[in-house]
Amino acid sequence: MNKRKIKDLFLICFTFMFSYSVLGQKADDILGFWISENAATGFEIYKSQNKYFSKIVWLAQPNVNGKPKLDKNNVDISKRDKPLLGTIILSGLVFDKDEWNDGTIYNAKDGKTYKVYLQLDGKNLNVIGFKGSRWLSKINTWYPVQDKSKFPERDE
Repeated sequence: MNKRKIKDLFLICFTFMFSYSVLGQKADDILGFWISENAATGFEIYKSQNKYFSKIVWLAQPNVNGKPKLDKNNVDISKRDKPLLGTIILSGLVFDKDEWNDGTIYNAKDGKTYKVYLQLDGKNLNVIGFKGSRWLSKINTWYPVQDKSKFPERDE
């Protein structure tokens, strides 16, 4: 093989490896801590078996009358006495091109579960929940938080 072909082969291999690693990293860009647009709830997004999940890790008002806030609206009556802190909110999301989809989001306000997909908008995360068609959706924006210790002070 002449030097030109070796250079071309090296360039192709390097480009493929670089592209693969960049695309592989994009899927995990949502991992970490996030805060809701009203700064009332903090979430951690994590990955398990190539799917993405989120749980509540911080609440601006974690207690009611000195006791932990409970999942009182859950349609599953057996879960109504469980604390909201630690509740899994996002489940089963998979990365596909430029969004995370095929998952569900639990809405603690009404106790129901909806379909969801996520899209990064710069550094912010659009959490788009819907029932039935994507055209009938609600968008919530979550903002990145450097680490769990950076959530705002709580109202105890």
